[in-house]
Amino acid sequence: MLCTSDAPVKVPTSRPPAQPGVPPGLQVICLGFPRTGTSSLRKALELLGYTFHPKESATEMGLSTTERRTWSRAIDAKMYGRGRRFAKEDWDELLGVASGTTAVIADLPHLIFSSELIDAYPHAKIILTTRKARNWWKSYSTMVEILLAPVARFPFVLPWNQRSVLSKRNFNVKALRAIFGHPQPNPEQARKRYEKHYESIRRLLPNVKPEGAYIALDSAAALGAKDPAVNLNEFHQRRLEYRVGEGWARLCAFLGKDAPAEEFPYTESWRQRQGYGTGILRQWINGFPSIESSLRTSLASIVVGLACAVFVYSGARRLGR
Repeated sequence: MLCTSDAPVKVPTSRPPAQPGVPPGLQVICLGFPRTGTSSLRKALELLGYTFHPKESATEMGLSTTERRTWSRAIDAKMYGRGRRFAKEDWDELLGVASGTTAVIADLPHLIFSSELIDAYPHAKIILTTRKARNWWKSYSTMVEILLAPVARFPFVLPWNQRSVLSKRNFNVKALRAIFGHPQPNPEQARKRYEKHYESIRRLLPNVKPEGAYIALDSAAALGAKDPAVNLNEFHQRRLEYRVGEGWARLCAFLGKDAPAEEFPYTESWRQRQGYGTGILRQWINGFPSIESSLRTSLASIVVGLACAVFVYSGARRLGR
């Protein structure tokens, strides 16, 4: 955000003072959809000193059994009116705020409760990582395929853990249905829900431009600002729409932080992930029938080999008597 006024801008030489009355706790919530640069943002926030829940997974909906049950209760209460809606104490426990979490990268199912999180943490700053809807779905649809892979396609699902695997898939269906209206949305439906989510956050948190917004001269230089008036209003906003390709400047101004010496931690693109992450998983899933057949053949060979070994050993013992 550049200052376009011709009037001189007074830029103090000190960091803005801490906001009075802001309690410790959750300070930053990212409410952008997965695959909009959230992995890069998480690494960037860690470099800025923010703390994440130690159990928070880097993968979509990588939740424990207990977490799935808790989120499932929250979804039932909001979407179907079954049970009690969550209070702040419930969110504190689920998000790890009570144990020191200061930042949350919302994923599914977090995004289902965007308005609840905004209300529960009125002092937390909200970051919306953005991306063109068409490009986003091209990336995220690959993950949906994995989240909804039929249980029967997995050869290592044994009787004693089949229930757990089925429970994970059922939860994925419930969460995807809640956010998209259908567990397997078509591209147009997914893009509409994606855009609707961002519009709802903008309505909840309309940006204002108060007088007196400023940024330190030394920080402006550190952020690479050509104009010392750059991002003067960012610190006083609660919502920041952000593309990780912008680097440190607007992010640090928004959070009132000095930019680290490290380069901004960009993670790999979705095309790169296809090569050694998502793509590999998809190949495994699609190849599971042949893998299952190979396993049967291998096991049969092992059984026959063991039987032959036992026969030979028994015959040798009889001859040796």
